[in-house]
Amino acid sequence: MPYIYYQAREYKNHYYHINSNGIQNIRCRKLDLYRAMITVGNPSFISKQKIRNFGLARAIYSSIIEKVGVIWENIESDRNGMRLHPIYHTYVSDKKRIVSYNLGMAFAKFYAEKLLNIPNLIHVENLKNLNAINFHQTTGRGREPDLVGQCTNGNWHVFEAKGMSKNNLNTQVLSAKQQVQRVASIEGAVPDTLNACATYFNNRRILTYLEDPKSKDKKIIHINREKFLENFYKPIFLISEAVDKQLKLRKEDGLNYYSIDLDAKGLNLRIGLDEEIHDLIMQKEFNTISSISKQKFKRHSDDTIRENYSIGLDGIVVKYMDY
Repeated sequence: MPYIYYQAREYKNHYYHINSNGIQNIRCRKLDLYRAMITVGNPSFISKQKIRNFGLARAIYSSIIEKVGVIWENIESDRNGMRLHPIYHTYVSDKKRIVSYNLGMAFAKFYAEKLLNIPNLIHVENLKNLNAINFHQTTGRGREPDLVGQCTNGNWHVFEAKGMSKNNLNTQVLSAKQQVQRVASIEGAVPDTLNACATYFNNRRILTYLEDPKSKDKKIIHINREKFLENFYKPIFLISEAVDKQLKLRKEDGLNYYSIDLDAKGLNLRIGLDEEIHDLIMQKEFNTISSISKQKFKRHSDDTIRENYSIGLDGIVVKYMDY
């Protein structure tokens, strides 16, 4: 399994252990990044015009195909490591910017889960579209961070993700810090972490800087937690609606999960959701989801025997069909 690299600084309290002594490595697969992109990729892939023309379900389905394609086409991976694919350098500048942005999102989701044990991380723009998030500005003006997430203990986290193919890590992580520092509180509490996450990818390796600066108390955020969770898992159900197939309960390889098969850019993937979480969503018992032990998901995720699976702390399952 290939390695990617990171440096973590300024983490405090019970996240102090995340701080690295220089650059550290961590194992990562393209399959993990496919799963990450399903939930946190750029919402601009879903245009209002596409929704009008094809309906929400089909627009979501198409966006997932495109997001998986960003990883498939632009990340090269083998036993020697993970790196940027040479095809990236053939793009015009606008496409490079879009690809870099989305790759930055995928690696932010990966590190949120692997280092901070955050199961649910979602793009702020998606929450805005649902009227599930409100901002109250106390002082100054400025952009919101990209992503918000929540741990099983109910504590909130903030991420600003940057991606780049030129080594501007110090500049970009500083910019990301300035964005996350604008958040004073979420639902009345100071976020557990304010994560500036900048990822640099080149033809040799992938390197991420992560920092957790102190808040400068400018934005107060209110989030409808039920809508937050509903929207997080919605893509799985909309894939089913788009292709007019029901999610099928599968009991295989020690896993029980509902899934649907997807042909994405020549990749045959099975995308699904843990049976217990699926049933709670169908019953609209969103508040119960956080009570489910994430240890079983972590155990499955760390199980190297299941190399053809990627299983998240959120209960989302992605499997290679032709592994």
